[in-house]
Amino acid sequence: MMRYCRRWLLAALTALGGLGGACAQPPALVSVYDELRVAIETEDTEAVLARLAPMIRLETSVQAGWLQELSAMFAQRESLAAEMRFDEQQVVGQRALLVVTWAFSGKTTETGEAWSATQQRLDYLVQKGPHWALLSSDALAPEVLTRAFREGRFADPDSGLECSPPAEWRLFALEGARVALTAWSPTLDAAVAWTLTDLPGTFTAEQFARGQQDAEAKLAPTLGLEFRDVSMEPDVFGDRPAFRVRRTAAGPEGLELYADATYCVVGSTLCVCQRVAMPPKAYATHQTALDQAVASSRLVEVEATALPAEAGRIDADKYVNEVHGCEIAAPPGWTMRVGQGQFDLQVTMYEPQGDSSISLGMIRLPDPTVTAEMAVLGDDSLTAEAFDGYELIKQGETQVGELPAYESITTFSFGGETRRRHRVYLVDGDRLFFMFADAAPAEKWARLSPLFEAAIQSFRLIETPPPE
Repeated sequence: MMRYCRRWLLAALTALGGLGGACAQPPALVSVYDELRVAIETEDTEAVLARLAPMIRLETSVQAGWLQELSAMFAQRESLAAEMRFDEQQVVGQRALLVVTWAFSGKTTETGEAWSATQQRLDYLVQKGPHWALLSSDALAPEVLTRAFREGRFADPDSGLECSPPAEWRLFALEGARVALTAWSPTLDAAVAWTLTDLPGTFTAEQFARGQQDAEAKLAPTLGLEFRDVSMEPDVFGDRPAFRVRRTAAGPEGLELYADATYCVVGSTLCVCQRVAMPPKAYATHQTALDQAVASSRLVEVEATALPAEAGRIDADKYVNEVHGCEIAAPPGWTMRVGQGQFDLQVTMYEPQGDSSISLGMIRLPDPTVTAEMAVLGDDSLTAEAFDGYELIKQGETQVGELPAYESITTFSFGGETRRRHRVYLVDGDRLFFMFADAAPAEKWARLSPLFEAAIQSFRLIETPPPE
């Protein structure tokens, strides 16, 4: 849940906006990509790490990022070839923003069949002496803007997000979240971003904002970040209640920014609208434009009937996904909401008049060697590192029906509230299914654990219809 806010923060510390047309790149900048291309073709993970090291500090902390994508490609392909094309660029002093298209080709390891793929990425780099370092890299999703951006306003019926970036600021859409937008000022010292993700479990905007702030403060030393002058207060986002966090952040290379984020939860959707200024004193220059961008924004809850078939459907007290082939039943009287695209599938069940919840999700495995045990241990390790009051109650192999799985039961503090979480993961081919059952607060565990267990054991894999 925290990946995009944290990645955005580091990117903002090093990013520039307002791309110009393609032109000659400084030779030292081109050499970064030449070295990265050779490392990919030779499947030299250590050399890839050397090029991506500053970015990987952030990405590996949440077990995501380009390194994982490349590792999966190394495992599944052979005879790799990589080419890149610089589509757009902006180089200002010792910082650069590039739009780069990568073209990969090779053979599938298992069958030997020819394989090819392309990906367009938005890269942020800084110069260290004679060398350039890649600090952040994100895949672009231009089809999102084609679908939803008209006459200066972004209005997306699929996600329910509406906003107007400041006029003449350059807007990009990123992959990996339901919606992730960033807009950069022409003077390169301010930016505004909107990120929508599906939110497993039941959280208020204040709980999530405080919980994320606590986690980031604990992880900051390992990420090369320092937070100062933090303030928190209730806020509004459109006509919805929200919560606001303001702070100054210092990052690698002595860079410093002012970050101002508004969190809003609508149904099972978390929206984070963040304004940044680099250096902090630039905020005053752009405050009017930034405030207007936020004031223009709103989030509308999308009706479940408008969701695509891939999202699944609610049938009485049961969630059924015939595309991905699974079903799960909710406890009697609990309500359900279907997620809209951050994961391959997601449904969350909500306790009546309470904050406890049960979530089911599924993602495609970026690495075919990942097991359910590895996933649980990784999540538990991150929870222990990021949150106070962590206690491991139970951990080990289990079964969901006849399916082998791995589980843990932990207690931790999130947003000022102690939760007890039953986490169950299982692997089916290249798919990782996860179930979270949260007793919030933890004192509800004794009463709710039988309901949690019944819901988890109701999970079934079902046959999918043949493709049309």
